[in-house]
Amino acid sequence: MRVLVVGAGQAGLATACGLAQTDGVEVTVMSHKTPDEIRKGHVLSTQVIFGHGLTFERELGINFWEEIAPDIGGIGLSAMAPGVPMEQQPVIDWWAPLELTAQSVDQRIKFAGLLEYLKGLPGATVITNFTTSGELARTAGKYDLVLVGAGKSELVKMFGRDDERSSYTKPQRALSVVYVNGVEPGATDPDHPIVRFNATPWGELFMIPGLTKSGPCDILFIEARPDGPLDRFEPGTGERILSPDEHLRRFKDALREHFPWQYERCRKAELADPTAYLAGRYVPTIREPLLRIDAEHSVLAIGDVFVQQDPIAGQGANMATWNAKVVVEAVRERLREGGPFDDAWKLATAERQWAIARHSVRFSNTLLDPPEYVLGALGAAGQFPDVRRWLVNGFAQPSDFADRLYDPAALQRYLAGAAGAA
Repeated sequence: MRVLVVGAGQAGLATACGLAQTDGVEVTVMSHKTPDEIRKGHVLSTQVIFGHGLTFERELGINFWEEIAPDIGGIGLSAMAPGVPMEQQPVIDWWAPLELTAQSVDQRIKFAGLLEYLKGLPGATVITNFTTSGELARTAGKYDLVLVGAGKSELVKMFGRDDERSSYTKPQRALSVVYVNGVEPGATDPDHPIVRFNATPWGELFMIPGLTKSGPCDILFIEARPDGPLDRFEPGTGERILSPDEHLRRFKDALREHFPWQYERCRKAELADPTAYLAGRYVPTIREPLLRIDAEHSVLAIGDVFVQQDPIAGQGANMATWNAKVVVEAVRERLREGGPFDDAWKLATAERQWAIARHSVRFSNTLLDPPEYVLGALGAAGQFPDVRRWLVNGFAQPSDFADRLYDPAALQRYLAGAAGAA
């Protein structure tokens, strides 16, 4: 069986690695950049992968950076309420442990390394500089199965928007990230690395322990409400992107003005390398997973070609890994059955992906515009350790929120029970 994986992101590479280890499967990966180009480019994401995703990578034997990447042992929340002077401390400030540690590895390291790993596997081929929809149409017929995970390429435009599952028609946040060295430990944080989620009415700041090209670092990530005071990272007319120094200067200004309780920690921070920053915005979109190329051939969307959500809940790389696991398992099952990889199989596999991804999408959308009862739960968690642990571990397994977080009455009963047990 010949499989083509288009796109060298988290979903595409994890899927390709899994299929390359499957008897009877030959895998070709098409990437629009070489490993060296990826390493030298700008950072790509914030890419937190939680425990279950890391377990899948261990099963595939692609956890090459696990021993040197910081283990993220928990998540903390700090929040400033509307109308509270910025010079005051947050009205919410707590953290809780993750049941399984998470990690964030700079995708420049990871994707370049996995492409080189695939090149060395028997039955795996890597082709670079593949970008156009025309080439996809000409190539699809040569393979038994084509999977498209190139979410940052023009190919994503070929897949139609799923209006029923998509909630937005415009970007919900303006995004800015820096990978830095020199961040000091937080006064209220534990003595091991945690993600710190800081919220204000104008947007959010995430502080993520990570691994970059030069070693351990801190990843600082601002999610700004569009046109608000944190939305300040667009380049001027005629510029493609801000200079490294200007981007970092604006980032620190944003921290000083809107996250002063974290600014002093970051005052001396410097970029880990000259391309360790990124800014942009996009519309969170769920797409139709099946694309018909011609009368005989169709391709299946995976990763953020299928489900592209706002990164506010840290679900992008996490869900890409889950999706890869689903696709690898579905292919192996089909090979054992001996059935065709037809449209019915592709749509069924997409539904298996969506059965998991829908929970992370709902969680992400809830954090973008949280209702009052959810905000109340975040505040109440400061008093109740069990509530804190439930909320924090839901980032790793968003399906745990399904029967409680989105139902005001059920959530109130849960909080009342926690109060009674305290």
